Amino acid sequence: MFNQATLQRFYKTSPVTAVIMLAVTVMFFVTILTGGFNNQNLYDLGALFTPAISQDGEYYRLFTVMFLHGSVMHFIFNTMFGLFLISSALERLVGSIKFAIIYFVSGLGASVLIYVLYL
Repeated sequence: MFNQATLQRFYKTSPVTAVIMLAVTVMFFVTILTGGFNNQNLYDLGALFTPAISQDGEYYRLFTVMFLHGSVMHFIFNTMFGLFLISSALERLVGSIKFAIIYFVSGLGASVLIYVLYL
């Protein structure tokens, strides 16, 4: 499943998904190395926290939360199923540019919705 030819084909057919997978994997290891999956560490790394946005103007959290995971299982399921299987298929179907737009607009839209619901 993960031989060199398959991975090279994956990077060529789903480059945006590959970059997103790399980014979330880097953040997964950063999370582990900086203190693990506790609330304070996730907050420090940019988790979505409504008061930090509304009171302190930390709007970057609407974006950074797209790359954080709250547990090992959360990371594995989102990365393997959400990104590797589903997102890569969607990227091949609609193209890389449209997929990037869909991914980031959906992620930011979800963050804004959560922010508004918890105000």
